[in-house]
Amino acid sequence: MKNNISKFIITFIAIIPLLSLSQTKTEKATLLNGKVEFNSPTELTKMSNEIWNTKYPNRPKPILTLSDENGEVNLIGDITNQPVLESQLDSYKDFQISSLKRNHPELIVLNRGVKTINGKKTGFFKFTTEAIVELDGR
Repeated sequence: MKNNISKFIITFIAIIPLLSLSQTKTEKATLLNGKVEFNSPTELTKMSNEIWNTKYPNRPKPILTLSDENGEVNLIGDITNQPVLESQLDSYKDFQISSLKRNHPELIVLNRGVKTINGKKTGFFKFTTEAIVELDGR
């Protein structure tokens, strides 16, 4: 199982308007007791339950839900129980994109790939999609 990344895969979903947060400051954030570390824009803070329930009704809230103050930009991550070998990451990433496109045909993939970070292969994708933006008449 040397090539097995983990029993858990974290899937990050970034719903980011094309020009938003492109030139922003970041801060280190961690998940899973420091096992996962990433840089997050300082404008993103923990998403309130109110915003989550408005934007994603009837869906369980994942372990990572960050949002800007207007709920327009979101960084969402959760754990899946699907073990994946490093050699399968590219296919797994494409499967995740296809799954999202079935529910959101307007989804536009901005960037995707597999890269090595700190000696571990990581699959990623960045996309935009239509979402509820206006909250409480703002």
